[in-house]
This record gives sequence, C-alpha cells and structure tokens, in this order.
Amino acid sequence: MTGASAQCYCRCLSLCWSTTILAVYLGTATRSPKFSVEIISPLTTGQISAASMTFIAPAFDLAMAELQQEYSQVFHVNQTYIYNSTLIRSCDDLVANIDFLVADYYYRRVFQPNLTVFAFSGCSIESVAVSKLASAWNQLVIVGSYTDMVFQNRIFYPTVIQAAATPAGQILHAITTFISMFNWTIIHIVGDLAGVSGALANVGSRLLAASLKKQGCTIYSSMVNTATSTGDPFKPILTEIKKIARIVSFWGHALSLRKFMLMAHKMNMTGGDYVYIFVDVIEYPTRMYGNVAWQNDDDDDKEARLAYRSLVVLAPTPTVTATSEKTRDAIFKQLIERTKRDYDYSYPNNDRPAPNTLTCYTMMKILGTNVATLIRDHVTPTTELLVRSIANTSFPTNVGTIVFNAAGERIVPYDVKQLNWTTGTFQAVLRQSPDGILEYRLVREFEWIGGLPPSNEPVCGFSGYIGPCAVTGGKSYTTLLVSIVVLFCAIVFAISWYIRRDYLAQQIWQFRFEEFKYFELTSALDFRIMTSFTHYEINWATCSKVQ
Repeated sequence: MTGASAQCYCRCLSLCWSTTILAVYLGTATRSPKFSVEIISPLTTGQISAASMTFIAPAFDLAMAELQQEYSQVFHVNQTYIYNSTLIRSCDDLVANIDFLVADYYYRRVFQPNLTVFAFSGCSIESVAVSKLASAWNQLVIVGSYTDMVFQNRIFYPTVIQAAATPAGQILHAITTFISMFNWTIIHIVGDLAGVSGALANVGSRLLAASLKKQGCTIYSSMVNTATSTGDPFKPILTEIKKIARIVSFWGHALSLRKFMLMAHKMNMTGGDYVYIFVDVIEYPTRMYGNVAWQNDDDDDKEARLAYRSLVVLAPTPTVTATSEKTRDAIFKQLIERTKRDYDYSYPNNDRPAPNTLTCYTMMKILGTNVATLIRDHVTPTTELLVRSIANTSFPTNVGTIVFNAAGERIVPYDVKQLNWTTGTFQAVLRQSPDGILEYRLVREFEWIGGLPPSNEPVCGFSGYIGPCAVTGGKSYTTLLVSIVVLFCAIVFAISWYIRRDYLAQQIWQFRFEEFKYFELTSALDFRIMTSFTHYEINWATCSKVQ
C-alpha cells in the first residue's frame, strides 16, 4: 500500500473531550499528569457482519462516555477505530490487510499512552493476527465476539482475554458431552449458510464434525443455502438422513430450523426414533439468529409443536436477574438510539443488539473498573496485572454475571432443554455447573417420545433386515433369495440335460448277439463276458474288475 492509500484509514475518537492529542496536553498542563489509556479497535464498516462498526461501535461509544463521567479524575481514555471503507469490504479483505493497518497505526501514532489495549469484536481470523502482534508488543487484547481455541495456548497468546458470549470451545464441549451421555456415535450434521447466522453454521458445523470424529463417531454432513436454493432443499437431505442416521445436529437460523422440523414431521421423521439437536448460542432472541419457538402465528403452528417434541435445544444458562434485566433493557435502548443517530441504522421493531455487542460495552466497563482500582491502590496498571485481574475472576455487572477461567476465556454454562408439552415452552432438563468444570446436572427428567431416548440406529438396522428382523421382517427377502437360487439350479440342470442328450445321440452303440461267445454265471456270483474284442471278468461281490 502506498503512502497515499495509507491515509484511507480513519481514526475515530469516541470522547468529545479528547478529540485531539493537543487537548490532552492542554488539559494536563495545569495539574499533575493522569494515567492515559488508548483503546484501539480495528473494524469493518457498514453491515458486513455482526462484528461491523454499525453494530459494535455504539457499544464502545456508550462505554467511553460512561468511563469519562465515572473516572475523569483518575485516568484519561480515548478510543481509536481503525478501518478503511475503500479497501475493506468483507471479512476476507480485513484478514488480508489487518497486519499492515494495525502495525502502521501503532508505529505512526504521535501520542504514546501509558497503556494500550486492543479491544474489538472480531470479524474472522484477523483476530488471531492482531493478537499475535499485540502479544509481541506486550499489549492487552480483549476479543468480544470471535473465539478461537488457539488462544488457550498462553505461551503464544499470554495477553489475550476471550470475552465472547459464544465461546467455541465451550459450545463444542456442551454438545459433545450431551451426545456421549447417550452413546450416540452416528450423527448427521446439517447447516444452513444463509444470512448472518450462516457464518456460525459454517464454522460451528465444521468444528463439531472434527471434534466428534476424534471421539470415534461416524459423521455425515449436508450444507445448504436456503437463500439461494430453489424448491425445498431440506427434503432430499432428510431422505438421505433416513437411510443413514437417527441423530441430527442442525445449525442455522431459528426460522430455518422450523422449516427443517416441519419437513421432517411431514416425512414421519419426528417420532421416538429420531432426535434433533440445535444450539441456540445467544441468551435472548435477536433478528440475526431468530427465536427458537414453534409458534409463528401461522397455519403450521400445530404441526410445528408436534415436530418440536423431537427437538433438543442447547442454550446459555440465563445470567440476568429481574433487576439486571431492566438495566439491560435500558442499555439496549441507548444502543439502539446511538446506532440510528451515529451510524444510520435502525433496528427492526422488537429487535435488540446481539449479546456480543453487549459484551463490548460490558468489557470496557470491567477494564475501566480494574484500571481505576489499581491506580487508587497506587499501582501502575500494566498488561500483566490487568490479565491477572480478569482471568479466573467473576464480575457481577449491571447486565449479568461474567465469569472467566484461568486461561482468560469467558465461561458460559449451557442448559439442555426440551419442549414442555403442557406449557408449550422449552425448559431445562440438564444444566452445566458454572464452576469451570461444566458437568451436566439433572434438573428434571427427560420426556422422550416412547419413554426412551432414540437408539443410535434402528433395531433392525438402517436396511431393516438385521438383528431380530433377519427372521421375521426379512422372511420375504429370504424366500425370494431361495426361489432365485432354485430357479437358477433348474435352468443349469435343463441346459446340462439337453447338452448330454445331444452328445449321447451322436454315439453308435451297436452290439450283435453273435459277437458274444458265451455268458456264464458262476456260483461265486461271478459272470464273464467274452466278446470278440475283449475279455472282462467282474466280481460283483467285491466290485472288482479283472481284464
């Protein structure tokens, strides 16, 4: 990139009181210098993904405004957004250019703060690239959305805090642990790549397949994009599933799940022989991921309710109380207003910002509290101290409790839910312990159709002719096989007989009586035949022949 094009990326300072570096110096000229913090956030513009500036920046902006009000006498804070709307038009573009954008700004900035923090949501694997640079610079990294199990390696990523509300490792642990509880080893994974939820479906399905294969499971996968498919894309997939699997893991939007379950019910595949597993990765419904419910106020509601009896939903354990829920709703309102005012985007009616947007706001508040605490204790905040203050700690925030393990990864326990037929809602039957071990504990008994969980495969096998069905259900098959064998033998015998007959007809068997000299039957049951050709002596008692 040339020097001219490098000027394309912009720096946005979210606090009106620190719009220029000069203002900071002027403000501190007459009093003792304050500790300074800069938050650097690489983002994509527009609505490229759920991690784009349109959705994430309002959360950072609101947090910065509140930190200014609460800690203006303790430390200075400003935020810099790094973006390039001309060069970066997708997550792939960001991945290809992130190293230059971040390094160029980091080394060219004029003002050097006391503490630099890279805080961003994360569009894709560019999060790993930023984390590598920041770790080399010994700077704190807070990733609010993207998760990657490579960050668990604290040798290479000692400064990374994974704050995402959708931690990949724990989602996989929740699913694989549940599957292993019932000894299910044949799983068909279905993913719908349509929409924003399609990115999660793509990554989640691949990670789950790899994880289950390591456990020795047989995995089948089917990917579809319902936004571009014609007809009913789920019917052929379900037709194939009927032949090879009874345990199905579905990834995609909640409305896509409903269409999938309705088609399964139509094909008589929602009885006690099947179970469908869906991961609802967010604690509350949003437009991006949908609402996991059979009700849609249409003519299919009755059939959908019947179909959902075969559905098991894994969802984060609720962390909000009645009080914190009211506070969270108030924050949602402010975020929605800022998004419309500053970023020209209007949320649809009854929609709310995604959990990872809320995470970016909450993590800035946690960071500000920890920095202020250290300063008030006359301790200079450093990257190492801040990592230790966040890792292996629980934070009761005004929007719910956030817990981190020793590796700096957010702990999100999951519930396993089934449809309660009486109430028509999904209720927890299993719940992971929030202590970091994440073992399932029974909340109430499962309500399986038929009283028992589905088998890994049908009793008679997918062909219908093994096990007990080899005698009963397979009788017609056996009879047909025997009939074919008998018919084949008869044909072979007939052909052989005709061939033999023709052969014998070609031979000349002519004996004249006068050619026989005499015929003598002895008392020893011997008889001798003397011809003009050969003399034979046959002993019938011993079946021996003498020439």
